Amino acid sequence: MSRDGTRLARALFGYVLLLTLLVTWAPFHFNRPPAIELHWRAPIGDVLINIVLFFGPGFLWRASGGRSLALTGMLGLAFSALIEAVQLLSPVRSTSVFDVAANGFGALLGALTHRALQARIDARLAGRLLLELPLSGLFYLLTLLLFVDGLAVAGQPERAPLLPLIALSGAALIVPLWRDRLHRVLSRGRVALLAALWSAVAALPALLVAPLWGLGSAAAVLVVVAVAASSSRVAQTAPERRFEWRALAFASLPFAGYLLALSAWPLSAPAPFRVRFGLADIAGRVRGDVGEWPELAHILVVLERAVAATVLGYGVAQAAGRRFGERPAALLGVVALLGALAAAAGEALRGVHPHYHASLVAGAVALACSLVGALIYRAQLAVTIAALRSAPDVPRSRPEAASGAAADR
Repeated sequence: MSRDGTRLARALFGYVLLLTLLVTWAPFHFNRPPAIELHWRAPIGDVLINIVLFFGPGFLWRASGGRSLALTGMLGLAFSALIEAVQLLSPVRSTSVFDVAANGFGALLGALTHRALQARIDARLAGRLLLELPLSGLFYLLTLLLFVDGLAVAGQPERAPLLPLIALSGAALIVPLWRDRLHRVLSRGRVALLAALWSAVAALPALLVAPLWGLGSAAAVLVVVAVAASSSRVAQTAPERRFEWRALAFASLPFAGYLLALSAWPLSAPAPFRVRFGLADIAGRVRGDVGEWPELAHILVVLERAVAATVLGYGVAQAAGRRFGERPAALLGVVALLGALAAAAGEALRGVHPHYHASLVAGAVALACSLVGALIYRAQLAVTIAALRSAPDVPRSRPEAASGAAADR
């Protein structure tokens, strides 16, 4: 992997680690326990979840330059042991030796998967996956968001109406990617079917509890992509370098609606504004005491809000990339400003919701995730610039041309 690709993998690795801590340490209510209690039960569902939880970090650690499989497994065990040790201080979390073993195995499995795929992913396949385009990075982040929202819907079925908004945001990116990059290998009908399949598979957890909403989202994506693809004029010569601007504009409409619904759903009459400042109140859920914490469902909502903020930061950075691409500090300033405004608006909505309260910590986490999204975009942009400079139609003596073309993306 190139140096720029390694930097991107390291940025994603750090991001996934932060999400892992967010999931495993929420609701961040810690105190000294009267006694240390270890659990020796190993339900198959918990084992599978813990394997999947560390699969991504193991995969990305290997992609970041980690060579030794044994070291990957040992680091996975050590990081998991740290997480479980901190969970000893939480009255609503449990510590299990089997969790540590499953996490270590998941990290090792992720590293093994990367080693197996590395020998099979060539430049042609990477091109088909559009791995060099920043817009594809936004699409993959939306895929992650759709999956996390599906998990949240599985815990709270009343959140199912949020699914179509995320799915339509992804559909708005699929059409221009197909029109300007994939129209030679995918017909209009096939891209519409694949887009609907993407929506259904990504939101698979939601299909189990809200099949009408899950299938309805897939049907909406099918219709939107089919109609948009039929009315689109494909690129006959060189791909259009500014096609991603239109994609971002169309995707921003349903995504803005999703961000509003994320904080205000289910819709209710406003209540007096409430705000809390403690780390344990990050979920913003009105509750009487710690024992009433509905653990999994609201932890998934915390995770969903973090991923949504990351998508926002990536999208804003990409939209502002052409103007501020050569000034990283200015670009991060724009993302920080808009991320702070979005976080403040979200917490304001939750503050007047009868079932929630505003959380200063949650707003800070959202802002931080927005900045992480911008940093991921910058890392992806470096990969794009390197790919453009090595392309035969980009002169090597004009690196600024590659940078400008990449910023258009």
